[in-house]
Amino acid sequence: MAKKTTTTTTTTGRRQLVSSAKFWDFREQGTFTGTYLHDVLGEDPNKPGEKKVIGFSFANQDGEEWVISSCYAVAKALETEIEGKLVKNMKQLLEITWVEKIEREGKPSYNRFQIDLLD
Repeated sequence: MAKKTTTTTTTTGRRQLVSSAKFWDFREQGTFTGTYLHDVLGEDPNKPGEKKVIGFSFANQDGEEWVISSCYAVAKALETEIEGKLVKNMKQLLEITWVEKIEREGKPSYNRFQIDLLD
């Protein structure tokens, strides 16, 4: 599996951490299983000096930290409320599976994912 490494600054509460976590490549390995840790911030190219969420940090079952690139499907899944708790606050394993890339004529393409909360 190719490992794309980046150095990012992550804001957790009031602390800022620097991480060398690797980005997960769904083209090489279509499923990732792990527990959400925190959002990963990076420079916003459209707003110099400002940061935006560029990904989501997860720990896999071996304790290794991986970053899943920011996308609507993962963001929405993390913000889903189950029994009064946000998924991102539940500290449960998520299985994220890449389904397909959707090409749209004259519009940006996007990726579809299946995201399951594991027991």
